[in-house]
Amino acid sequence: MTGETTVRTAVRIHGRGAQRRAVEALLDGLRTRAGHLVVTGEPGLGRTTLLQWAAHSFTAGPVLRLDARTDGCAPLPAEELLATLRTAAGDGPLLVCVDDAHLWDPPDRAALGRAAGRLHPT
Repeated sequence: MTGETTVRTAVRIHGRGAQRRAVEALLDGLRTRAGHLVVTGEPGLGRTTLLQWAAHSFTAGPVLRLDARTDGCAPLPAEELLATLRTAAGDGPLLVCVDDAHLWDPPDRAALGRAAGRLHPT
């Protein structure tokens, strides 16, 4: 997986009122507690646009975008990913946007799940 900080640029999204409200509730809640939201749907229904809108709308802290690895490297250990997430967050909230997680290699998905569980155990 690769990571990059998202630059906030204008994102236009039409419709999707219920989905936007769910994302807004998550973003508002991240100021005081951990949370997550999984958006599913068929290709072409606007999941990526909704994710971009969420990244643009989040103003409480940094946004980290994680995409599938394309470099053929070994999976990132959960401990290293956890350290990366903690460093990116600093002392404040962090929005991690994961697009097309179904395309990730199973070890990378598992590392993300383990790292997220260590950040905020349920």
